[in-house]
Amino acid sequence: MKGLKAVIVGGTSGIGLEIARQLDQQGCKVIITGRDELKLKKKVQELGDGVLGMCGDIAQEKDRARLTEQVRFNCDGTLDFLVVSAARYETKPLLDETDESVLEMFQTNVISGVFFARQFHELLKAGKGKSILFLSSTLSTKPVFGTSAYSASKAALDSFVSSMALEWAPDHIRVNSIQPGVVDTPIHDQRLENEPTRQEKMVQFADFHPLGRVGEVTDVARAALFLLDPNSSWITGIKMPIDGGISLV
Repeated sequence: MKGLKAVIVGGTSGIGLEIARQLDQQGCKVIITGRDELKLKKKVQELGDGVLGMCGDIAQEKDRARLTEQVRFNCDGTLDFLVVSAARYETKPLLDETDESVLEMFQTNVISGVFFARQFHELLKAGKGKSILFLSSTLSTKPVFGTSAYSASKAALDSFVSSMALEWAPDHIRVNSIQPGVVDTPIHDQRLENEPTRQEKMVQFADFHPLGRVGEVTDVARAALFLLDPNSSWITGIKMPIDGGISLV
């Protein structure tokens, strides 16, 4: 992968950050995006000289357009890998959802990812890697109480994966997704004073997985690199569970 170019949408924390780190270690030229400028700068410094950061809120149309132009300027006509890791996650009973809250979920989890895939289609077509990877969830197919909007957004995303993989196969662009189970990332950080801490949640969630533990970001990142790798050039349109077996129960 040395010298290949990768864009990680949502690369400042969790799984996206680990994918960026491993791609950088493989010799890729990596661009990560994030909406928190200070956090973005810190993560770029941690990752090293081969990584470029671009700040923007992908839920906002103007920011998406600006990020697109910045990527095009820095990629010089070709892009090898696009990874869409950014996600909005919250638990809420369906009766508490509003039109606005559902739309906000879909803006981040579906519309932004599809937007970037469409905008970078020509760059990917001109590249060597020709691979798009979306981070989905096992909740795409097996929702649990309180995840209606999130689960629906991931199901919609996986449907787009199938359509993109089919339509762009003649261009040799591969499109896949990964469906993680519960992974120990900041998305599970404590938000309310009366809710469990992230560590407490991980202990609670461990037994839900037949393998007896929650995932680590490296578990998912290794699978991501396998799917992105040009050596996986006959794999497209799959939604790969990386979930400790939780989708089996």
